[in-house]
Amino acid sequence: MIETLKDIRLRPIREPEDMLLLQHIFATSRDYETQAYGFPEPDLTRFLTHQFLLQHHQYMATPDAQFYIIESLNGDPLGRFYLRQMPYPEIRVMDIAVLPAHRGKGIGKQLFKQIMDQAEKKGQRVSIHVDQNNPSHGFYENLGFGFVQVDGIYDLMVWPARQTPLAKEAQQCLKKNPN
Repeated sequence: MIETLKDIRLRPIREPEDMLLLQHIFATSRDYETQAYGFPEPDLTRFLTHQFLLQHHQYMATPDAQFYIIESLNGDPLGRFYLRQMPYPEIRVMDIAVLPAHRGKGIGKQLFKQIMDQAEKKGQRVSIHVDQNNPSHGFYENLGFGFVQVDGIYDLMVWPARQTPLAKEAQQCLKKNPN
């Protein structure tokens, strides 16, 4: 799919060499969740390691998926980006995580714009599941993603947005009254 962007590049992950880096990226992307639990160290480290290994194993078994490390042009790791070509006309962003020191610098926006351009040329949509407590909902909405449905603890968001005002209202109601 994408290999090089303006100031960043994607390289396929390498196992087992990248496992510690991927685990670190995973752990830093869960700040909003782990702060709510109040785990003391080393319980937090064990919990995050266990969650990472479960997720990694599940992702690696996904058909038609591509797994990348996001790097600066000089090879410094910036995050991870996982994609899947769905069996229907859709590119699913399985995961994007940018290390805290590099957030807010346009990395995610560059990657999404590139994927959206590719999808548009092929007549596809782009989708992502976003944890309902993840503060990045506004980021996706600003890119033109719309809420489609609740899928467990995740919101399915798609681009181009097919969200109606009623879907947005339903999403807000579900967040206020989860039962």
